[in-house]
Amino acid sequence: SRVLTGDPLKMALYAVPLLIVVGGIFLSFSRGAWGLFGVASILLTGMLFLQSSSGAFRLKIVVMSIAAFGFLILALLIALQIPAIAELFSTRAQLVQDYDGARLGRFARYVIGFQFALEKPLGIGPLVFGTIFPEDTHNIWLKSLMDYGWLGFVSYLTLTLWTLAAGFKLLFRNRPWQPYLLCAYVVYVGHIGLGSVIDTDHWRHFYLVLGLIWGAIALEYRHQKGLASESRQPYAVAAA
Repeated sequence: SRVLTGDPLKMALYAVPLLIVVGGIFLSFSRGAWGLFGVASILLTGMLFLQSSSGAFRLKIVVMSIAAFGFLILALLIALQIPAIAELFSTRAQLVQDYDGARLGRFARYVIGFQFALEKPLGIGPLVFGTIFPEDTHNIWLKSLMDYGWLGFVSYLTLTLWTLAAGFKLLFRNRPWQPYLLCAYVVYVGHIGLGSVIDTDHWRHFYLVLGLIWGAIALEYRHQKGLASESRQPYAVAAA
């Protein structure tokens, strides 16, 4: 966000740590991390483009996006010249792994698990699914049904939809905390998609992202309450 919107003279100051983080994400060889970073980056860039009414700023975003994409491809080609990295990348880049499509693989467990949820409305208890099948649920919707029952699933779904709706209403309001909300929101959206192929309820940073969004919602509520109080003051003075 700061690379795109900050002072051009400080761009290198922000770009260097960003490159280190991106390099770490690539070398993690996690498909979820790759996808989450890509989705969050695209959403953030798109929202900054839509928010601005400046043609110069929009042109800057387009040019920097093309340059960043080109640099990413170049860096990827260079990294793939290392045989160990190339071999591991080719393996991890496959959409379906052996543990996904096996007889009791991830996708098969989804079907079995959702059928199981119809028979167990109270769930089967935390961490029990992995003792019955070869691995855990790897799906946050299925896990909420298995671990917390139908009530837990409805609660989690309500939290998700409420956070999306309440956060979206504030995304493009010009506030001091708006950049933080925007960054947290796009990452949260990515986590919702990621939750369809992995359990996310035990990730501590997931609740940090939720807290950032709801913190911004609380700040907006306090801000609106202050504006309403200021608007009532002239009438109170006149009545006195």
